[in-house]
Amino acid sequence: MFSSKPILGKTLVLVILMISVCMPWTTANSAVIDEIADDFEPLAGVVVMANNGEYIIDLDESKGVMIGDLFSVVTAGKKIVHPTSGKVLGSLEEVKAVLKVIRTKPGYSFARPLAKAANIKRGDTIRRYNNLPALFWDYTANGKSFFAQLRQTLPDLKWQDYESAQHNRPARPQPIPDNKDTIVFILTDRGVEVRDPEFFLLHHYGQPDALEPVSAKPSTTQKTQPRAKVAPAPLVAKPAPAESSKIGTQPQVSKETVRFKPQYERAQTIAKIAGFSVMTDFIKLRNQLLMASTDGVKIAVYDVADNLIPVAEGAPSYPGQILALKWWQPSEKGPLYLAAVSWADESVSGNIFTLDGKTLSPVQERIPRILGTFDLDGDKRPETLLGQSFDGENFFGSGIRELKLTKGKIKLFKPTISLPRRFTVLGSLFADLTGDGQLETVFIRGSILYIYNKKNRLYQSPKEMGGSLSFLTYEVDPTAKNIMPTSASFEVSPVAADLDSDGQLEVLAVASERNFIGAVAAGPGIRKSWLEVVKFREGRFVKGSLGEEMDSPLQGLMVDGKRVLFVVTAPGNITGKGRNSHLLAYQLDL
Repeated sequence: MFSSKPILGKTLVLVILMISVCMPWTTANSAVIDEIADDFEPLAGVVVMANNGEYIIDLDESKGVMIGDLFSVVTAGKKIVHPTSGKVLGSLEEVKAVLKVIRTKPGYSFARPLAKAANIKRGDTIRRYNNLPALFWDYTANGKSFFAQLRQTLPDLKWQDYESAQHNRPARPQPIPDNKDTIVFILTDRGVEVRDPEFFLLHHYGQPDALEPVSAKPSTTQKTQPRAKVAPAPLVAKPAPAESSKIGTQPQVSKETVRFKPQYERAQTIAKIAGFSVMTDFIKLRNQLLMASTDGVKIAVYDVADNLIPVAEGAPSYPGQILALKWWQPSEKGPLYLAAVSWADESVSGNIFTLDGKTLSPVQERIPRILGTFDLDGDKRPETLLGQSFDGENFFGSGIRELKLTKGKIKLFKPTISLPRRFTVLGSLFADLTGDGQLETVFIRGSILYIYNKKNRLYQSPKEMGGSLSFLTYEVDPTAKNIMPTSASFEVSPVAADLDSDGQLEVLAVASERNFIGAVAAGPGIRKSWLEVVKFREGRFVKGSLGEEMDSPLQGLMVDGKRVLFVVTAPGNITGKGRNSHLLAYQLDL
């Protein structure tokens, strides 16, 4: 009898080979596609009122609105009539105007029309990215399958077919004459750009292909130290009227303040840092406290004891401005890594180094992500690495993925933790602040400290948080004829610690007062800095301070047992003369 097994075996092998060839592209595409799907998620609201040529809509950041979002103002069009019964089944929606979000406020947002829109009325329905024409320009000649996934993911856009779009696309990306409502998706060897009808950059994503595999160098490191308890510190409360409250069972926010008084009101100086520091990060190993510091050009690692002992130096292999540093230890017994974020060639680059003895060696460079590390299990080891996409106007994009190093290869995964829309992977942390066993999300953005439970906002501070010398001014679109500079600050991450030894974590964060220069975002412009404390007590958040005010910015922060360590950097004059940095400490025990 004739047997079909050999043919079946060959077919199975062929199928497996085809899957193995196609899988990297599909997997990588899914990461970028997921980010795009998040940014273009359908959202509906109404026009509330007109206001001096602008319009107020009933959607805000808590609903997922971001500056730059486009909303179609829709109206009922041609009726849909059943051919037999004559019953009106509904009507086709028509777009009569397009609104672009320019400012957000709690409960509402401001938007301006992209063209003349005298017929917009109070109560008109608005839909985000709905029924707008869309083009896909492929400058790689390999993006047809990616376009197919993109079209399937965003069916509410009116897509031009792939071949027609390529036939009519310009030799290099440039504005479309008299464009009133068309969104353009541009695929190049640098990634995916999305530009609005005015050709302003809406979003930027990485390349829809896997990151280059680079072998990681092994190194040895020690186990992390168990959580140390902080000795009691006096807590003095001063009641004040409530600031605001949350709806339902969510925690209330109060202006009640607390005072965490260290043993010594004035901070003790541990050591002067060689050169100066615009950003530092700490990590505690079993018997060693390490500090990574950067002056914006190179990276230095120190062993922190009674003074600073140099351990290693390093830098990215390409010139650029180093903006932030974060330690990363994926496994307790595995290698110790350092993630650095830099700005080079008008784009963001993430870089991963490994500390092997006295050597800081690159593992992978030019990752098109803003990198931040986090401790999600509370053991004070930053085991989780998150990467955030770059957005031209906002710097911190909305696309966030978890990065894992597996067998020497970086892979991207969808985060397992729910994140608020304005979350940034720098200047942030996760901690259980309310004692309910769930992680709260804490981050500083726009001089405001936010606390969220998943996507529900629990607390919003006054506009005095953060304040860093790590500051970047850049052009939103370096290819545009008219220069549009903007700026971004890279904040020191808050820390969570039980400062008053009551068994509950508090948030300790940098706060500052800025002068006029900082107010117009031309520079940091920091007049004075201090340490702010936010504590959850009796169902609400209260805030206070720790220690004295400093006349210079604070560029690093950590609680190490009974000490609060922080770095103070005097920026010097306009030429940089006189700038210096010191590592200081408050002692918390009585």
